[in-house]
Amino acid sequence: MHFKDEKWIQLGKVRGDVFIEDCDVLVPQKGKEIVVKGTLIVEGPLIIEGSLSCEHLRIKTDEEVVIEGDLRVDGSVKVKERHRFSCGPKRLIVNGSAEANDFDIDGALDVGGDLRCKAVDCGGSLKVEGRIKAERVSVGGSVSCDSGTIGRIDVGGSFKATGAIEAGDLDVGGTAIVGQGSKILSINVGGTFKSLGEFVFRTLDVGGSVKLEGDATGESIDVGGVLKVSGSLILTKALDVGGVASINGDLRVKDKIDVGGILRVSGRIDCPRISDGGHFRRIHRTTSHSSW
Repeated sequence: MHFKDEKWIQLGKVRGDVFIEDCDVLVPQKGKEIVVKGTLIVEGPLIIEGSLSCEHLRIKTDEEVVIEGDLRVDGSVKVKERHRFSCGPKRLIVNGSAEANDFDIDGALDVGGDLRCKAVDCGGSLKVEGRIKAERVSVGGSVSCDSGTIGRIDVGGSFKATGAIEAGDLDVGGTAIVGQGSKILSINVGGTFKSLGEFVFRTLDVGGSVKLEGDATGESIDVGGVLKVSGSLILTKALDVGGVASINGDLRVKDKIDVGGILRVSGRIDCPRISDGGHFRRIHRTTSHSSW
């Protein structure tokens, strides 16, 4: 089934592949959903006025394809540029929730609800208003979401989650922000890292600065610049900070503390070894060194 240069198309439940080329609007014949028992191929921009269910979705566009409802795909979703070296957005917009085995997007993916998949790869940006559930998220630019459960996150630019993120690995080239209650095993950030509340982790390695807004518990922290913690910090191994470390609570480190600049702690310190070049400052309560 092939449609070309149509202003308005109606589809209901279709068996077989459907090819839509340079059309404007696709609407359901009945109800609010279009079902394609095959592959839906789209070339050019398109607005789908409803939800879409298909086996595979293939899009070639230098502009935008908009799905005004939910998207459910049994297999994969691929969005590729139509013309080589195009400067267009190459964007897939799903106003509802989106679900597929995997997403492979040259440009951007915007989802108004939740995103569920095994893997998502975006060359540009990924924006999810709801929750992400995926084994792997790999994005060249930026990622923003509400919350999620993700196996591995690899982002070239920035990552922001306003709610809790549970992840195995978080690798970000620029800046990363995670919400209160996040639990991440391994964090590697080239620029800055910030948690918006209580935070649990294993290892935290940041080239620039770290700000933890609340209590934090982990194994080790390695920061090239400045560390600021608004609550207490507990580490089962070591704390290594190149610049200034400020803890507005208790600091408990099982192995050692190594600070290149100034160490400021408003609560109690519990650590057998502290090295800070003689700049350690006690603030408020009594500070002591002790083993666990």
